[in-house]
Amino acid sequence: MKSMKLEARSTNKNEPFNSPIIEILIVIALVIFLGLIGSLIAQFLAKSNGADLESILNTLSENNSLHKRNLIRYINLIVHVMSFTLPCLLLAFYMRQKQWAQYLSIHKSPKIEIAFLSVFLILISLPFVNLSYWMNMQLPLPEWAKTMEDGANEMINALLTMENPRELVVNLIIIALAPALGEELLFRGVFQKTFQKLFQNGHLAVWLAAFLFSAMHMQFEGFIPRFLLGAVLGYLFLWTKNLWIPILAHFFFNGIQIVAKYFESDLIENMEPGEMPEPNWIAGIISLGLSIALIAYLKKRLGK
Repeated sequence: MKSMKLEARSTNKNEPFNSPIIEILIVIALVIFLGLIGSLIAQFLAKSNGADLESILNTLSENNSLHKRNLIRYINLIVHVMSFTLPCLLLAFYMRQKQWAQYLSIHKSPKIEIAFLSVFLILISLPFVNLSYWMNMQLPLPEWAKTMEDGANEMINALLTMENPRELVVNLIIIALAPALGEELLFRGVFQKTFQKLFQNGHLAVWLAAFLFSAMHMQFEGFIPRFLLGAVLGYLFLWTKNLWIPILAHFFFNGIQIVAKYFESDLIENMEPGEMPEPNWIAGIISLGLSIALIAYLKKRLGK
């Protein structure tokens, strides 16, 4: 019994600081500080290529050169890693040292069956995601929100311009994999877990983390579908206790859109509110029903 107590103490060397509120404050401070450093690195990278970062962003378009597109991609990757991935890793090392992977729930490989079902869930939910996106776009936005939305859409369209397979692979790494890893580490691996410890309520933790996940993107036309996606990813993590499952599902959600854009650009178009054609409601409702049924099966399967 005594040895068990000693072992418990040895795995928690920062016990005085191991409170949910302290963890949240530390990771927020790291996100802000390292994000600023990432921005400075991005500025330096832009200037080393003979341009100012602000001017590059202001002149983004689908007709940009390959060099300029790749420059923005690598800048995005640097800022994202500094703002999302690195803060979570540093927090995990600080809190648990050698058990940092266990702190972030990435110490175990996911079960193949659960991983497949999670990816399949994302696939069958796409018609409902499309419907919820259309419904979201019907909501009026203030002028400042429209301006932010336009800027974000211009960058997305520029980055999703792909002229060869190499650009497709680069986009899958930078736009699909890196955000899936960094955002899941932060919103599910840190925020959701600390919210659950703070409020002693897994459901509340899922929805709070999902709200932050959607709000962080600052893209209001897609707030509702992104909020629902965050909740689905949150429940996958809540039930599996394995962060690789939502990371894989998130990567698939991002990746399938990039692949679709590469092979058929008309499938994914940036449209202004009111211009997007109304989706098929029957397909959206069937998609919602199938998604709920698969979620219920997943919960039952994981319960066993």
